[in-house]
Amino acid sequence: MSSSILFACFLGSLPLVLSSDWGYLPENGPVVWGQHYPTCNEFAQSPLDLDLFTAEPSYGAGELKTIGYRTLHNATVNQNGHTFTVSFKNVPEDEHPMIHGGSLPPGEKFSFVTLHLHWGSDSSRGSEHRLTGYEFPAEIHLVHWNTKYPDFPSAAQESDGLAVAGFFLQVSNQTNVNYAPVIDGLLKLAGHPDHFDVDIGHLSLHSLLTTKGAADHLHYKGSLTTPPCTENVFWNVFLDPINISEEQLIKIRSLRDGHNQPLR
Repeated sequence: MSSSILFACFLGSLPLVLSSDWGYLPENGPVVWGQHYPTCNEFAQSPLDLDLFTAEPSYGAGELKTIGYRTLHNATVNQNGHTFTVSFKNVPEDEHPMIHGGSLPPGEKFSFVTLHLHWGSDSSRGSEHRLTGYEFPAEIHLVHWNTKYPDFPSAAQESDGLAVAGFFLQVSNQTNVNYAPVIDGLLKLAGHPDHFDVDIGHLSLHSLLTTKGAADHLHYKGSLTTPPCTENVFWNVFLDPINISEEQLIKIRSLRDGHNQPLR
C-alpha cells in the first residue's frame, strides 16, 4: 500500500454503495470487484492490517478535533443491501457534526454525512481493518466530506474529499445501552425493502463512540473499502474499542439483503 501508517497519541474522538450487485461472496466479492471498478485494483486500497510495531509516531499532526459530536439530532436507520446506515435528518447546514485538525489538511473541516457498520458471521471476524493481525467482530465507520467542496457528491470525486473515523467493536458481557435505539430500529427494518428509513429518535455521535482511555489512533491516506474503491479517504482508526454484547451482535447479524441472505 502506498501510504505510510502513522500513530497519533493524544491524552485529552458509507461506503459509497452503488446499486450494482457486488457483495462478499466468491462470485461478487473483493476478488472480482476490479473487473467492474478498476480502482479496486490500484495500490492505495483500504482496509489494511494496521501494524502497531511498524507505524511511525506522528507527534506533529495535532489532535483530531470534533465539532457537534455531543449534539442530539433526529436520527434514522436504513438498510441499503450491503450494510445499515445511521443518518441525521433536517439538520441545518451549519449544525452538522464535523471533524478537523489532526492529520487532516490544515484549516479544512469535514462534515458528517452518515455512519455504517461492518461485521462478520461470528465474533471471530468482521472488522475491515486488522490491528497487528487481530480481527475484531465489527467496525464502525463515520463518513465525512470536505466542506471546501459544495456537497458530498462533489467531494466524493476529489482526491482530498473524504475522511472516515473508524472504531473497532469488541464483545462485552454488558449490553451497550447507547446502541439500543439503533438495534431496535434495525429490527423494525425486517421485511421492508432496502432504503426504507426508520426513525430512532434523538441521537448524538458521541454516545455511540464513548470509549475509555486515550484517543490514540492510526492515520493514513487510503480508499473506500467498497466499490468504487476511490483512493481519496483520510483514515483515522482509533485503537480503544467500543464494547457491545454478543446478543446485540446477533441481532445485527439477523439482517438480510435483497436476496434474503444474511448481511455480513
